[in-house]
Amino acid sequence: MNSEERFINIEMAIANLQKTVDELNEVVINQGHLIDKLHKENKVLAGMIDDDTVKPLSEETPPPHYWIGEFTWYRLFAFITRRF
Repeated sequence: MNSEERFINIEMAIANLQKTVDELNEVVINQGHLIDKLHKENKVLAGMIDDDTVKPLSEETPPPHYWIGEFTWYRLFAFITRRF
């Protein structure tokens, strides 16, 4: 391998490294934007907690499907298992 071929190989390696650096730079920029967005969302959610927009679990009204009592669930289970 003569010096011109070595020089061409070195230039190709540098070009590939530059392409990799550019791609990684783009990833870092996108991650920075995502971090900024998540930081803003976190501030909004923290503000909702501070403003009592989000109630403690003990104060939340259970969803409608929770209104079925244990006895009703037991009867439903007994009915289903009897049929099979």
